[in-house]
Amino acid sequence: MTEGRRPTAYIHVGPYKTGSSSLKHFIRGNLATLDACGLFFPMLRDETGKPARNHMELATCNEIRPDGELKAKAQLWPEIDEVAKRAEKNILLSSEMFSRSLADPQALDRVLAFFDLRGYRVVVLAYVRDQPAWLNSWYVHSQRRFAGLMTFDEFVEEADRRGRGEPLRYLKTYIDEPRVELEAIPFERAAAAGLEDDFIRRCGIPADAPLVRTSLRNPNAGVKSVFAAQEVMRRIGGEGLQDLPGFAPVCNGFKRRYVRLGWEATPHVALTEENVARIRARYAESNEAFAQRFFAMSWAELCPPKPFRASVFDPSEASWWERRKIERLVRETAQKFEQLRQASKAARRAKVA
Repeated sequence: MTEGRRPTAYIHVGPYKTGSSSLKHFIRGNLATLDACGLFFPMLRDETGKPARNHMELATCNEIRPDGELKAKAQLWPEIDEVAKRAEKNILLSSEMFSRSLADPQALDRVLAFFDLRGYRVVVLAYVRDQPAWLNSWYVHSQRRFAGLMTFDEFVEEADRRGRGEPLRYLKTYIDEPRVELEAIPFERAAAAGLEDDFIRRCGIPADAPLVRTSLRNPNAGVKSVFAAQEVMRRIGGEGLQDLPGFAPVCNGFKRRYVRLGWEATPHVALTEENVARIRARYAESNEAFAQRFFAMSWAELCPPKPFRASVFDPSEASWWERRKIERLVRETAQKFEQLRQASKAARRAKVA
């Protein structure tokens, strides 16, 4: 931290599919070095010592009073409070889910009050991506995590309806908040420069810091993985799977299987000339306004369009052996989810009785 300068709270808000998992993996692999360089990244444990799922809990647990003080039974924020009161280190909070949870003005106001009371300035770091490739990546992620069976075009419509694909909409709360210094970052440029290096430099870490590089996390799941996940949802119904107790182990087991099978080698690309043209037309005016306002350049300069080649799995063109491996994974995963569903129903009946 620079002598005489207010300490800084960096809040990385994602959004989804802009390298957030890779960045957190990189940060966790370099905690000691980052701490020595003056950047504190809380690992967050509650009063029982149990780890929090991620930093998203900071925005949703409502532990901060309107005046910025912590409530008496706060469990997660005290770790941050202890560091912030000394004001000796900058603080980094990171969650791709902040782009939605902290976009709630009341939630953001509590966080800003906390840091303002302790003398911190707040910098929000947010990545922006060109929508066609971004939405494709997000769609693949949603399908392989059984978030509900839908086509890519349906996913695009849903994202637009919820305002998730347009920077001027999903960053509006931060843009309108004078206590926030918003730093919008072109994802493609940052990735080309080295995503981890670009990000950590923005958090005030010197370029010569001895940091350990880590591998990419959460790459495109691949055409066979998407097909298999969708087939599971077709057979047992895709709604509500993520809400089932025990969902995470089944989903993670599905991922481990398709990674071992090497299915990530052929990315799933649902883009066509027609839907790319529709997506670009949908966001053209807003994208241009955003690029000019924050970067004084065109959107095409900010996020140069990339070529694409559609790639989806066609079982009719697959070998018998490929179809057999897919069928086995689909059948086993569907059975596990059905067992979870039946156990959940039984638990609800027992509770009523």
